[in-house]
Amino acid sequence: MRAPFVVLSPQSIILERGVYRLDAKDGSVQLVKSEGGQGQAVVRGRFLTIAPLGKYLHVEKGDRCRDLTGPLTARWKDGVSLTARLPLVDYLAAVVGSECPPGFEPEALKALSVLVQNRLFFEQGQEGGITDDTNVMAYLGAQYARPECLAAVKKTLGYKLMEDKKLLFPYFHSTCGGKLSTISVFDGKTKNGSVANPLHCPYCKSSPFCKVHKEVISLTECKEIFSFVPLQIMQTDSSRRPLRVKAASANREFELTGYELWLKLGQKLGWGFAPGLSYSFKSDGKGNLVFESLGAGHGVGLCQWGAQGQAAQGKTFSEILRYYYPHCRLVAPGRLK
Repeated sequence: MRAPFVVLSPQSIILERGVYRLDAKDGSVQLVKSEGGQGQAVVRGRFLTIAPLGKYLHVEKGDRCRDLTGPLTARWKDGVSLTARLPLVDYLAAVVGSECPPGFEPEALKALSVLVQNRLFFEQGQEGGITDDTNVMAYLGAQYARPECLAAVKKTLGYKLMEDKKLLFPYFHSTCGGKLSTISVFDGKTKNGSVANPLHCPYCKSSPFCKVHKEVISLTECKEIFSFVPLQIMQTDSSRRPLRVKAASANREFELTGYELWLKLGQKLGWGFAPGLSYSFKSDGKGNLVFESLGAGHGVGLCQWGAQGQAAQGKTFSEILRYYYPHCRLVAPGRLK
């Protein structure tokens, strides 16, 4: 962490400059000045709460770097665990900016802002708080709360997207590549009539992911990395996203969902290997598997680049949301609790 910041507890101390690290020792957390070797602990306690003195509190953890506008609490929990408390508008704007690249139209940002607020309702009560990665919603730091994102959040603050009389649990993704799917892609099961409504999304053609992405991996690498080799896609949904995949380990053949394989590819090989769940693979006859992927993300719910395409054509955020969630209604602040 980079000073200036203030330690609020267990004692109040202002640190004006320098680089500090958080260590865990003897069941407690300590703040150590990193400059000049090991250094001595500046403050120690069962937990430490640190707040920015300037605009941001700059924090680095592993390969993650975050700028925070609120206090950070470090606790001992099998090492150091970090929890930030952020102002609502700051968090929402930073998530919208983390999820969408610069240059998105205001109405597309507003549509995503409504969905982020809906999703936050379901996540805010989770034990341990909300994670900052794509397992929930990407939060890359306060610097991503660009002015246009902040404006979109302020104009949609308190809006809700309702399904019947319940708040919608929303799914959204980067680029569908032209066709949407339902939540059946997550568990690999389909029901009669289980088709996304709408099925087609012709609006995301300007996305850099709206083209086929190809990667090659050897069968040897597959065995070393995954301990199995994918053999065949057994079933796809109506949008050609894999539902069931046959694979083989050293001793047996088995099945996993297309979504499970996609997650393993991303976790082990990087999310750029197969950016979209709309993927296929085949042997090249030379001991390799050739993967082809279209789009980015799982393809369920709102397509962010599709929302951008609609906004560029003059659609409002309410019209965009109505397109992707035709059975839902948008409720203005104060109209319905």
